Parts: sequence; C-alpha cells; structure tokens
Amino acid sequence: MVSNRTVFAVAVAAAAVVGVLLAGGLAPIAGGPGAGDEAGNQTAGSTGNASQDPLRETTVVEAEGPDAVPEDESLRLSVELGARATEPVTRQVELVVDTDDNGELDTVVAETERWFSDDGTTRVSFTVPGGTLAPGERRYGITVGGETVMTGSTTVRQTPTFLPRVRSASGVAGSTATVNLTVTNEGDLAGERAVTVTLDRTGNGSFERAANASLSLEGGESRALSLGFPAGALDAGNYTYRVRTESGTETGTLRVLEPPRFTVAGVGGQTNVSTGTPANVSVAVNNTGDVAGSGSVVLSAPDNRTYNRTVGLDSGANTTVSFGVPTTNLSRGSYTYTASTADDRREVSVRVRDGVFAVDDLGGNETVRVGDPMVFDAEVTNVGDATDRATVEFRIDLDDDDRPESYGVTENVTLSPGESERVRIRVPYMEDPDPLHPVEHLPHGPYIYGIYTASDNETAVFDARGQPTSTVSLGGGSGSDDDSDSNDDPVSRASLDEISQEKYGYYFEELSGETKTQVEELRERQPFADGRGITDVLTREEIARQKYGLDVRRGDRFEFQRIDVELQQQIEADFDEQFTSQVGDRIESWEELAQQRYDTSFEELSDDRKQEIRAAYRTQFE
Repeated sequence: MVSNRTVFAVAVAAAAVVGVLLAGGLAPIAGGPGAGDEAGNQTAGSTGNASQDPLRETTVVEAEGPDAVPEDESLRLSVELGARATEPVTRQVELVVDTDDNGELDTVVAETERWFSDDGTTRVSFTVPGGTLAPGERRYGITVGGETVMTGSTTVRQTPTFLPRVRSASGVAGSTATVNLTVTNEGDLAGERAVTVTLDRTGNGSFERAANASLSLEGGESRALSLGFPAGALDAGNYTYRVRTESGTETGTLRVLEPPRFTVAGVGGQTNVSTGTPANVSVAVNNTGDVAGSGSVVLSAPDNRTYNRTVGLDSGANTTVSFGVPTTNLSRGSYTYTASTADDRREVSVRVRDGVFAVDDLGGNETVRVGDPMVFDAEVTNVGDATDRATVEFRIDLDDDDRPESYGVTENVTLSPGESERVRIRVPYMEDPDPLHPVEHLPHGPYIYGIYTASDNETAVFDARGQPTSTVSLGGGSGSDDDSDSNDDPVSRASLDEISQEKYGYYFEELSGETKTQVEELRERQPFADGRGITDVLTREEIARQKYGLDVRRGDRFEFQRIDVELQQQIEADFDEQFTSQVGDRIESWEELAQQRYDTSFEELSDDRKQEIRAAYRTQFE
C-alpha cells in the first residue's frame, strides 16, 4: 500500500514546473508475472486476497513506456493487466510517482477505473501532461485497488533553458556600449534561443530594444557573448538595462563613460623674446574624460600657420607639450596665438621685442679738401625694448640722384634699451693717397651723405673742395636738376636737395613753400663768389639770424618785408656778396627784380610773372 497519496490536478502540476523544458524518447516496458524489464522496471505477479476479495490475482501481461521524456511533452504509459477473479469486479487503477525524490511513491498523477474478470485481460493507458513532472529520474508504480502491481522509472529531461549572467556592461558616450554576458543552457536538451538587451534611455521605466542575438547551445553548455549597440545618442551617466531570454531575465546598470576630453589647463613658456629668438610656448593638457585616449594639440599663429602635437593620456592624466615659434620675420609687438584641442582652447600672447636704433646729432666735415681726413659721427640710441646689435652705416650720394647709397663703410654697436653711444665713422677714401696704393678722390662739389641704421637715419651735406684729379672719379658731384650747368662750367652746381639737406636736414619736397623759395634762389644764383661752397652760403633768413641776431628760428616762415628797410638793404647786400656773375656784376635778387618791375614782392606774383622774374634773373649771369 502507498500511504499519504495525493492526487495532483494537471493544472496544478503544470504550474509547479512552468518554464522548464525537457527532451527524451520512448522505450517499451515488458513484464509478466514475477518478471522484470530491462529498463529497471519491476512488476508484481498478483494482487488480492483469495479468501475475502473476488479479485484473487492481478498480473501484468505487457507494459510500454519511454525511458526518457522531454519535460514539456506528455508521459504516456500503457499496461495490459490480467486477473483471476471469482466474479467480475471493478477496481481503481492509479499511476503513482515519487515526485520529491524521497524514495516513496506518494503522488497520484493519473487514475482510472477498470473491470476485472476471470476470463480475459484489460489494457490501461495513462497520459501525464507535459510539465506535470519535474525534471530528473522519476520512479513510478501502477496500483490496482491500492496494491502495487509493477514499478518502473523514466527520466524527465529538462527542455533548453537559457539563463543569462552579465559579467560587465559599459560604454563611452559618442561611441559604442557593450554588455558582456555568459549564457548557459541549464536544460538537458540542445536548442536555439534569442537573447535580447533592452535599455531604459530616459529613466522613465520604458525599455527599448537595444541589441539582440540568436544562440545555439547543447544541454549544459555555456558561451560568452558580447552585445554591442550604439551609444552615440547617450550622454555620460548610468542607465538601467535588461538582458532577457525565454527562460530568464537579468537587470543591471549600464555605465556610459565620458570619452577622452583634452582640456587646456594652462599656456605659458618663454613668450617674451627678442626678434630672431624663437619663443617657446608650453601647453598643459589634461584628460578629464573617464577613459584613456589620444588627441591633437594645435598651436595656431596669427598668420594662419599651425603647429601640431599628438598626445596620449590615461583618464585623469596630464602632460605638457612645447612649441617652438620662430620670430625672425616678426616685427616688434605682441601676437596672439591660440592653443586648442578638439574640446578646449586658450589664447597666449607672444611678445616680440627688438632694438630700434635712432640716429641723432649728425656731425662731421662740412668742407673736405683732398688730403684731409673725412670723419663723421652721430648719436645712436636704442629706443627699442630689447638689447640688440646694430650695423651703423655711412652712405653717400655718388650717382647724382640726391639719395645716398651704401659704400661699404660700417661700424657695429650693441646697446641696451635706452642706451646711447656716439658712433664715429672714418671714411678712408678722402685721406691722402698712398703712393703705392693710390685711391680715387671725389670731384669737388656738394655731396649728400648720411649715417644709417636699419630703422633710422640722418643726412646732411658736405663740400668737396679742390681741383679734381686725373684719376677716374667715384661719382659726379652735380645735382640732378634739369637746369644744371653746361659742360664748360668748371664749378659744380648744388642741387635743390643738396641745399635743402645742408640748410634744413630735409629733402626739398619736404620743405614749406617759403623755405622752398629761399632754397630755389640759392640754387638759381650759383655760382657762389670767392670759391664758396654750399656749406658757406647763407640764406637771407640765416643772415638775419646769425649776423644781426634777429629772432628768426630755423624753419619758421621768414617775412623779409617786415624787417626795417635799412636792415633789409644791409641783409640784401650781404646776401648778394655771396654770388657773382661771369663778369663780376652785382646780381639782383628775385625780390629786387619783382619790386622794380611790378612794385610788389616776389611771393605776390602770379606763376607766369614769377617765371618771368626767374628768366630775367638768369640773364644776369650771361
């Protein structure tokens, strides 16, 4: 007898094992009175009590059933029973199973009622719905009227049961997120199942499909799987995900990391330099992202040139990169450079300093004769903002264009900002010639010369006196005006620029109108008397100031007509003494001729009448 028997409804049994999958096959169970089968099933030869029960004996003629059955398929058993009975009777035939592996057949999973008589057999078939029995080896028994007539066993095989286990889940914003997991088929049977990842992107509990895969596994097999899905739309942060199979679900947190971000923490270096000295711009870079990476650091110059460096940094790491910035072609001043990465930028100022050498207080020979030393000097001051070395050059106009050219005579000077030095230049070609090494001499006449630096200059005029030598001259001494003297004139005539340089330190076109008039008159009234040169001849303005002490400053508007008449006449006489005609007659000035002919000053005349006065003036020299 089996005690504590419990009849399970099919619906209850199915609910107890929902989700468990099995696989298996069928095998016949044969038996007879007192015999066992090859599957390990045992049969009982008879049941009943001869003295009390009409059913004297029950025998198993034949039994059929599977050695194994999938969990989700029905278990079917068929038994043909024979009996010895004194009269026909009915009995309850039950299929009893050990459902809790305690060694006792304690659960009725199927039952039916049958007639038994002495003259035949009866077949009983049981069907146990799939899902009623838990996976594993299940012992069962057939009872008739409560007496066990046979026992046996079958294996309930678990169907494919894919269970996920997440090992890690991470991603990088702007890139790809990956869920790494292991999927195990905990069932007994092979199968193919889908694995799906869903993600709550908004945090509102709504999950969207993010990635999926199909996986085939043998029973008990495990396999690693990585499911990736785009994380470009995800900002850095934490997101809830679910990994789901047909048999199980695992929920976790996906951490989306900040990508490598290279910030410019600071810009410095040697950025205050002299022209020609490379600046060194150093850029401090930090990776403030959550992962390692590499990126470019770019230094952009104001002229659109760029300098690049590539750096690789771990998360939280920093480094400093340096750029050499050439300054050879940069003038003095401040220049803005930009240090940038893909994520950040900063500006840095590069200051370029240089020496600026001003030339003042030009001095030297006003009159030079053959055999005399020719020495010039000037005050050179570094008015720039950097100590520098400068070339101080002597130049002289030798090609009659009134602009001094380089002649290869230089001195070098090194000065700090604000420092001055008197630079003295000795010009060798005006010294006495060495008989063994003769040098060329300048033809007599006026010459514009100057002291030059790269940034400034000062010019003046000297007179070369004496007869020209028979050697080939270095250059002509005549001016560049179209009305220069004829070839018969043994005396060189000074040009407007040469007179302007001597008197005012400017070129003619830089003078005011009144001053130009005085220079033009000096130019027209040549030749000068008594062998005088340009450095000896004075304008009326200079005579008034130097000889008579009038308050007339150089370069001011000189109003000759406002001077006392007697003093005017004296100044005029002194002025005229400086000139001579070819016959030695006194030369009347433009002003005198204008007063004589038109009873007005020269400056009040029209252009045509001024031209007429100039022509009359020139006839005095014929």
